[in-house]
Amino acid sequence: MRFKEEEMVTGEERVISVMDLSQMTSIRKEDVISTLQHLNLYKYYRGQYVIVITDELKNAYRRMCEKITVRIDPSKLRWQPKDWSRRKL
Repeated sequence: MRFKEEEMVTGEERVISVMDLSQMTSIRKEDVISTLQHLNLYKYYRGQYVIVITDELKNAYRRMCEKITVRIDPSKLRWQPKDWSRRKL
């Protein structure tokens, strides 16, 4: 999931729940939590769990986005719908 660059630059706290992430990505809530824990982004703070994204992580994300290039040449893709009328029953 990509966040808007201006949201990352302003440094404003954004409130989003695990359930919101789950619905936006169609990933099970348990899997979202597991992934956040694996990435060490899910922290217990003042009696509740929060997602912590550091400036270092934001910078790493920006660097990664700069490196991403299109790996598929759309002109090379050929698609034809399946012709079911030729199918023998």
